[in-house]
Amino acid sequence: MTHLSTTPSIVTMVVYSLLTFFIGPLVTRPFFHDHPDQCPAGFLLGFTISVLLWMKYGRHMSSSSIKNPKLGINYLFAK
Repeated sequence: MTHLSTTPSIVTMVVYSLLTFFIGPLVTRPFFHDHPDQCPAGFLLGFTISVLLWMKYGRHMSSSSIKNPKLGINYLFAK
């Protein structure tokens, strides 16, 4: 789980979850005002944007912990 090994990557994951579960549904709500369940479209939009951002930028955040183990949480628990 290298994506949770550095502080910047943890912050990135929190931003992606906010985008998926809060911002996405808020953006799509006006377009589905007559639909009884508006959240799945927002989740899909937020998740898609999160995945695209991860593929472009986020994966570089977690690769620094692989190159420098002192940045990762595994360093705290090493013998």
